[in-house]
Amino acid sequence: MKRNGAVGVPANEQIGAPHGLTIYYSCDRDVTSSQYAAITAYYQAAKDATAGRYKVGVYGEFEIVEELHRRGVVDGEWQTYAWSGGKLSTQTDLYQYRNGQRLAGAAVDFDHIIHASELGAWWPDGHTPAGGGQPIGGLVSTEYDQLKAQISALHDQLDAKADARADEIERLVRIPINGNDTFPSVYQTVAGLAGQVKALQTAVGQLSGGGAIDMAAIEAAAEAGATAAVAKLTITVKDNA
Repeated sequence: MKRNGAVGVPANEQIGAPHGLTIYYSCDRDVTSSQYAAITAYYQAAKDATAGRYKVGVYGEFEIVEELHRRGVVDGEWQTYAWSGGKLSTQTDLYQYRNGQRLAGAAVDFDHIIHASELGAWWPDGHTPAGGGQPIGGLVSTEYDQLKAQISALHDQLDAKADARADEIERLVRIPINGNDTFPSVYQTVAGLAGQVKALQTAVGQLSGGGAIDMAAIEAAAEAGATAAVAKLTITVKDNA
């Protein structure tokens, strides 16, 4: 608003910033078209308050940079990659392409100068950058391509880990069924138990009848019980497969 614009003028004059530079006002959010009118009014008020002394620039995402330039209420455009959907406006003079960096022990954001002559910045004498240096959109596409490559590599790693885990789970599941050098199979375990039960039943029957223990009959009963148990288990497993 005019009050913000009015504050910006003396603040810059106090530090000796020459007239004609651009004061950037932030619109640091994801905006919608329903907000364009209110945002335009804000920047127009700031422009009216600084007229004849300083220019007005916008800092914001792709859509608001494009819209305010189209409406003619800003002189400079400083775009952030945030909320921009990978797009870079051809009007952008300064592009903020990476946040949360460390430089000389301080937290900073990295920016790329695209149009130095239109940026309206206050450069030290003899150090005005040429600007350009990288085609417009190149920085965005490079960052995007790098991100896609990282995501693709991550997907490959996750797929490989998932496949390995699936193989391991299958191996562990098969151990009880098929057995290995350490663990008997389910069939072996059930057969043994069933055989023992049948053998005990036969022995008890023999003793109950007052007769002598017939080991051949007990062994035959054990074998028959084991065979019957394995056959029944096999049918059950096949039916549930």
